[in-house]
Amino acid sequence: MDSLTSQERISNILQRQPIDRIGVFEHFWEDTQRNWEQAGYLTPGECLEDRFDLDMQLSWPFNFVANLDFEPEIIEETEDDAEDDVQQTTVLLHEHV
Repeated sequence: MDSLTSQERISNILQRQPIDRIGVFEHFWEDTQRNWEQAGYLTPGECLEDRFDLDMQLSWPFNFVANLDFEPEIIEETEDDAEDDVQQTTVLLHEHV
């Protein structure tokens, strides 16, 4: 198997497809990076994901704040039963959040 990009690797892992190696993730404290820079192990501002060939970066894309005033809203209704089932499921999930 050819070498995969990080994006391909993580995508394949999530889809249970073949991969060239295990995906790698690590989170470093800011103090650790600062200490490594001061000791000369890293250049200031060096990207640790690139330095250590990590496949994922730390990200906080989710809003964990509960919206207590949420009211379910149907955005679109279609004739297709499969799409209707998805919409109903989505509304039910949002009602319980």
